[in-house]
Amino acid sequence: MDTITITIASKLSADEREVHLYYDADTKLWTMDSTVPKYFRKALRQGWTPVKQYVYDDGTICGMVLTAPEKSVTIRNTAKKQMSDEQMRNLFSDDDEL
Repeated sequence: MDTITITIASKLSADEREVHLYYDADTKLWTMDSTVPKYFRKALRQGWTPVKQYVYDDGTICGMVLTAPEKSVTIRNTAKKQMSDEQMRNLFSDDDEL
């Protein structure tokens, strides 16, 4: 499948950049529509398939639409685990044998 290229005349400001993720239950595919280079480059490195790209007049890529299989996205808890008091005592006890 060829990537569609669309030329954009005006530069995007930082406030206009965004990322959208969509999941299609019928095809079991994720679609990412991103104008944040950090995220569309990361998706490319992870093997996502480019469908469409947006470029400025000078040829610089400013956005992409990419797809990936269902298991490519993982939603996880970002809270760090806290150690219990007992784990802390065991970690810092002086009578550890090596």
